[in-house]
Amino acid sequence: MTRHRVAAIGVATSLVVAGVVVLASGGGSRANATPRSQRTVSHATTAPHATSDGFSHDERGARRAAITYATSSERWLYLDDGAITRAMHAIATRRSAERLTANVLDEVRATREALLGAPRTWWIVRPLASRVTATDARRAEVEVWVVTVLSATEVAEPQADWRTITLELRWERADWRVADVADSAGPTPAEGPRDRPWTAARLDRALEGFVRAGIDA
Repeated sequence: MTRHRVAAIGVATSLVVAGVVVLASGGGSRANATPRSQRTVSHATTAPHATSDGFSHDERGARRAAITYATSSERWLYLDDGAITRAMHAIATRRSAERLTANVLDEVRATREALLGAPRTWWIVRPLASRVTATDARRAEVEVWVVTVLSATEVAEPQADWRTITLELRWERADWRVADVADSAGPTPAEGPRDRPWTAARLDRALEGFVRAGIDA
């Protein structure tokens, strides 16, 4: 697989294609630090991340749910197919669970294969802003502006994908659940005047000893 192809997969699977909203607990100190000899990027946790008290049944709760769901794909690298299926069924509506799960599994499998040879992968997903465009007692629509950073040594050079994720939520089973997800590119800032592209190896050296803020620390 060519470097260009892998880079394309990294962008296409930003939030695992339009917001793979996989929730999971745990994870390593980096997006992946698996030794090459293990030849795998699927490890760590299988339990879905729990919002034990759920989200509040109002606009604020819908916004918080959307932000959580839109950025939780940061943990996708650690999940096996069974964990993904359980997580998706936990956070999706009954009607959409099978469809969303199938889409997620297809994309995660493709990305695992693309990143299989990388001795270290950084995958960071962060929310930047959100907007509630519709809400009532039964449904909500929320847009979340997200940046995803991918770097995989020997496989994909460091890259950032800027995207707006639109989540359609339904109030079901006493919580906000995902009914549908769509995305659009941008808004995308220009590089800063002092920014220059880095290689994945240089990024790894510079971030030696770092852990992802708010996730691993």
